[in-house]
Amino acid sequence: MDGRILLGSGHSSRRSCLVYGSSQDLLELTLPFFAEGLRNNMLCAWVVPNSLGINGAEKALRERLENYDACVGNGQFELFESKNFYFRSGNFNTYEILDRWSQIEQRAFERNYDGIWVSGDGSWIADVEWGKLIDYERAADLAIKKSKLTALCTYPLDKLDLVQKLVLSSCHHLVLSQKDGELKVVRR
Repeated sequence: MDGRILLGSGHSSRRSCLVYGSSQDLLELTLPFFAEGLRNNMLCAWVVPNSLGINGAEKALRERLENYDACVGNGQFELFESKNFYFRSGNFNTYEILDRWSQIEQRAFERNYDGIWVSGDGSWIADVEWGKLIDYERAADLAIKKSKLTALCTYPLDKLDLVQKLVLSSCHHLVLSQKDGELKVVRR
C-alpha cells in the first residue's frame, strides 16, 4: 500500500490510526508510511510495539528500506521502546509524552528536516486507565495541529473492545484496520 493513504489527503489533521491483527499486518502499513516520510525529507520516529521490539523493527526496516542504516546514521530515523517512551517517569503522563514528541520535532529542524513522521504503538493499553489514554489522544490532536508532525497511531486488535475501537476512531481522521492482510479503511 502507498504510505500516502495514511495521511488522509485533504484533511486538516495529520493523524491516522491503524488497528492491526499481527506484526505482519502492522509492518505492511507502517513501513510504507515511513518510506514516504523519508522521501519527503522528514525525520521518522517509531515507538515500536513490545511484540516486535527494537531488534524486530530494525530487521524489518533493513529488509524493506534500502537506505535505513544511512538514515539512522544521519539522524533521520529514530526507534524507541514503548515502555521507555510512554512510561519514562514510571507513569503515563500526557504532557511528558507530548514534550518528548516536541523534542524530536526540534531535533528534526536542527538537522534540517522538514518535520517529523511518527508512529506510536498502544500495545501497552492495558497498563493505563482508558480515560488517560483518551485525554492523551485529544491533547495530541491539538498539539499536532500546531506542529509539522504526521502521526500513525497503532493499536493491536486483540487489546481493544468494540467501544474502545469506536472511541479511538473518533480521535483520528482516518482509521485503518488490517487483519490477516485484509485492509478496511474508515474515514471520519
